[in-house]
Amino acid sequence: MFSIRNLNKSYNIKILDNLSYEFYEGKLYVIKGSNGSGKSTLFKIISNIISKDSGEFDDKRISFLPDKFIIPNMIMASSFLDDIIDIDAKEVMKKYNLIDKLAGNLSKGNKQKLGLITTIYTDADIYIFDEGIDGLDDYTKKIFFNDLNSLLNKNKIIILSLHEEINLDFLNPVYLYLKDGKLYEKKD
Repeated sequence: MFSIRNLNKSYNIKILDNLSYEFYEGKLYVIKGSNGSGKSTLFKIISNIISKDSGEFDDKRISFLPDKFIIPNMIMASSFLDDIIDIDAKEVMKKYNLIDKLAGNLSKGNKQKLGLITTIYTDADIYIFDEGIDGLDDYTKKIFFNDLNSLLNKNKIIILSLHEEINLDFLNPVYLYLKDGKLYEKKD
């Protein structure tokens, strides 16, 4: 279980307001909310990228794909992956149909594939994807969802935010809505 307790974060306004929630192993959580509702802020706090104002959360190994995945332009995709993941980069690149080019020459979709591979194939307890499928073709989405299913079968926690509507019923997701600084569980 991954527990968040009374998490608060403000900028000029309150973004997270005593947010508490428990995430369970082997479950996919899909978080929805309007732009500016605090989804990215929540993900960055629990990934220890930005600080919280107050509150607590469990210490877990987290693999996080931010909404804007940045990689140095002058590194080859395969070299980058060889330094990050513990399995054969070329095999995973083939699986995801990712061309080995300088990162600066990759399309938006291919950069997103690189980010997905980096996140999925890093050993963690929790996998967080902030708009993880933006810019992906249907083939890559299918591969990605199969990989998510494999992680769920290993009892990992997966948290995914989405802008586009997509049917994920085959993964039995828990739908959450972030509104007014709190998470609400809803049935879709």
